[in-house]
Amino acid sequence: MTDIQEWEGQLEQELAEIRRSGDRLADAVAAVRGRGEGRGVLVEVDAGGDITDTADKQPSGVCRLEHVPLV
Repeated sequence: MTDIQEWEGQLEQELAEIRRSGDRLADAVAAVRGRGEGRGVLVEVDAGGDITDTADKQPSGVCRLEHVPLV
């Protein structure tokens, strides 16, 4: 029985590490930004599709960019 208990303990530790890694990955993905320029306007978009910055500094308020590729 000891071998099975040790193995379960090891699996629990590995699972905890996988969860921590997943949390770190989720944080890193949330920080991803994309930039595109079209017609002289530079736009920065986060991973969720929200515009986070523009070159001409439009008034505050979050705009959604849905399925529009920035070229």
